[in-house]
Amino acid sequence: MIDTALAVLASSASEFLQTRTGWKVTSPMVVVGPPVPDSTGMQGVSETVTLSLLNIEEDRVNTAQGMMVRTQTPDGDAVQRAHLRLSLLVLFAAHFPNYAESLRRISYVIECFQAKPALTPQNTPGMDPTLEKVILDLFPITTYDSSHIWSMFGGSYLPSVIYRVRLITIDANRPVQPKIPVTQQRRDVVNGAV
Repeated sequence: MIDTALAVLASSASEFLQTRTGWKVTSPMVVVGPPVPDSTGMQGVSETVTLSLLNIEEDRVNTAQGMMVRTQTPDGDAVQRAHLRLSLLVLFAAHFPNYAESLRRISYVIECFQAKPALTPQNTPGMDPTLEKVILDLFPITTYDSSHIWSMFGGSYLPSVIYRVRLITIDANRPVQPKIPVTQQRRDVVNGAV
């Protein structure tokens, strides 16, 4: 799910940038990868915007209360683990030799998600319907935090923006334990079956 969510974000931002710049390019303008060139094959990140995953957190506000939920199955009721809702911190970084162009591209990314802060299968063609809804919030950081982020990646600062991406749902969709309905358990006890 995380890779699917990042791919749809990169695709949406790429389409928006192509529209704003008017360039007809065959390669994506936003790619998923590390924010600085390294030895993993991301050498060609010049003149692109990269989308990188910074952190994964559980979204406890939007997660069902309790670890287990009761669901109905053809075989009766079952207890199942609650959906796990995640928040991702993602970084968009512009890689252009011209600093002004880097600033322009980051501005376009911000415009893209200001115009469409929630991505759904209805408003985003090609989006995996299992994602349901992906919400982006601009994530403010201090200069101190920015310094740590860029030193963590081992690179110099690039014009960039960080978003919190909410409501990535992980659901193994497997019942944990079948459960006999309470009314059936009570009848079995009364009749001496248990």
